[in-house]
Amino acid sequence: PQEHSPGSTAFIIAPTGLPSMWAHMERQLKFLRYATVFPGPDSPKRILALIPSLKPRLLISLPLALTRLGDLWRFSVTDHLCHPDILFTGGDVLSEARRARLAALWQAEVRNFYGLSEIFGPLAAENEQLGIQSWQATEVEVEILDPLTLQPVPEGAVGVAVLTTLWDRPVKLVRYWTGDLFQL
Repeated sequence: PQEHSPGSTAFIIAPTGLPSMWAHMERQLKFLRYATVFPGPDSPKRILALIPSLKPRLLISLPLALTRLGDLWRFSVTDHLCHPDILFTGGDVLSEARRARLAALWQAEVRNFYGLSEIFGPLAAENEQLGIQSWQATEVEVEILDPLTLQPVPEGAVGVAVLTTLWDRPVKLVRYWTGDLFQL
């Protein structure tokens, strides 16, 4: 997403009960020079009606939400939906079949991201080499540890991600054991 021009819009369809997640995602996207839009608790048809008027270059949500919205648009009699450049999906496993379906529905490139509800927002995102994610959150340190020895794993080995937030806020994580397996 860094190659997009300033002023591009990111449209985020996220859980409405987590305003802190919204604030963190907006902060990260602002750093990438995106204007952000959170449609909030609205009907899927009204959310679809917003997309052509906002013309987002980036659409972010769960794979299932993006699939259902794409199906609704495809099988309804609404106006032509504009196509974002990239769909970012997170919060669920993105299989190759789901990736292909989303790409066909939205006519957009589909990339997965890694995030945690405890930290709110995308932390790593797929780069051009699909399946490989690059760490994007400079304010979050990640250690990859061997779950048995609790020591850092050598390059190429798989271990558990342990996160520490580096921000100056009341809610900090210090060496938070995610249980998620990473390969460095």
